Amino acid sequence: MARRWKRKEVRFYSPRRHWGWIGLGIVLLTAVWGAQHSIFWGIWTHAQPPDASVSKPPPAVPSSSRSFEEPAASMVPEDLVIPILCFHDVSHSSSRWAVAPEAFENLLKTLTKEGYDFLTVSEAVAVVKGEFSGNIPDRPIALTIDDGFPSAYHTVFPLLQKYQVKATLFVYTEGIKGHPLLSWDDLKEMVKSGLVEIGSHSVSHTYPFPLLKRFGRKAFKVKMEREVFESRKILEERIGEPVSGFAYPGGQVDKTLENLVKEAGYSWAVTINPVPFRLGMNLYRIPRFAVAKGTTLKGINRWLTGESEPQQTAVSPP
Repeated sequence: MARRWKRKEVRFYSPRRHWGWIGLGIVLLTAVWGAQHSIFWGIWTHAQPPDASVSKPPPAVPSSSRSFEEPAASMVPEDLVIPILCFHDVSHSSSRWAVAPEAFENLLKTLTKEGYDFLTVSEAVAVVKGEFSGNIPDRPIALTIDDGFPSAYHTVFPLLQKYQVKATLFVYTEGIKGHPLLSWDDLKEMVKSGLVEIGSHSVSHTYPFPLLKRFGRKAFKVKMEREVFESRKILEERIGEPVSGFAYPGGQVDKTLENLVKEAGYSWAVTINPVPFRLGMNLYRIPRFAVAKGTTLKGINRWLTGESEPQQTAVSPP
């Protein structure tokens, strides 16, 4: 009897019956590949030499640091104070506002030993605004010299160099052009040293309040506009450096004069008021303690340590 062969049906594999399994396989393969790639990428990047062009996170800054590489006003200590001393003539003159050179040097020597760091007024403003490029000093202080007496160059400047401390010098331009107290070359040399910044003290050193009382508000504004604007222009042209600050003659200022100083492009201005410079103060009425002939080192120390607050009015030497 002949064997009858049954024809087998040939079936081709169809993935449609296994879509679920295929999808799950793809997901698993992707996950495994991703993990391996991440591991190998980490190994590769850590193996690169220091100069490889691989981005690295910046080093962490300790919370106790007061570095201002990235300015932030919130980093400025709320209790920060910056005493600013105002001198005029450092000589043996009989003037009420003349301080003996020996006394001035003794002050620099004492404050340096006590750990004070001397800033220009522009630097002091930068500290208060949270824009200081560096570490905030633990004991900051600023020296200012008004008017431009010959002693600013012949006595004060050599002492600044000797003790390597900074100061801000305010000059009125007619004092240099008419009867030279200082020459333009003297000013340039001091600025070039990096120890002295120059600020404006007006054109003619005219006291604002008597001018206002004599001529009235309108004439006062016209006169003071020239004093404020022209002095800055002349100083910048002659010394070749920007002038950021203004010192009100006699320390006298009202709202009209303050607005003129702002309009002229100054960043800050100083007056006379024996309190330390603090956060939140008006940058166009920065206080200073005026040092006179009868001011003792003990008295200055008492003021610096907050033991006393001497009473002073906005009056400077005539």
